[in-house]
Amino acid sequence: MTDVGQIKDAVRQTMTDQFGAVKVRDITVNEETDDFGDALLRIDVVFDGPTLNPAGFVRNLRPRLTDIREFAFPLLTFISSSELK
Repeated sequence: MTDVGQIKDAVRQTMTDQFGAVKVRDITVNEETDDFGDALLRIDVVFDGPTLNPAGFVRNLRPRLTDIREFAFPLLTFISSSELK
């Protein structure tokens, strides 16, 4: 797996590009494999603010991951910090 810091930076940059000034509180990245042995990245993003429309996020994130030589498919969960209370 690519350096986790680089993956988190790619997620933050994509968040800014797609959603504007959203405050990201935390990003966790875990590497997994699917039933066929393919690499997956389970990425949880905790943010402040209203509900996001994540349509197209993976499509926008994948080129950034490829640029840092990360080829695992990202599975994302977006969690509003208000949901954690």
